[in-house]
Amino acid sequence: MRKISIEMEEGLYEFYKKAGNGAGKTAERMISEILSCFADESSLTVFEKGRERRRYA
Repeated sequence: MRKISIEMEEGLYEFYKKAGNGAGKTAERMISEILSCFADESSLTVFEKGRERRRYA
């Protein structure tokens, strides 16, 4: 696994920090989970579009 760094506005970081506090997680963990969910949804969308193209080809 690789480590990456992300620059974001302070207000956005504070939002994730507050959300994380409510869930018992750090801001970094919240951001990581959100990015993972986004990646999952994006890959599912690509997969579904590919399936549609094959159906109509």
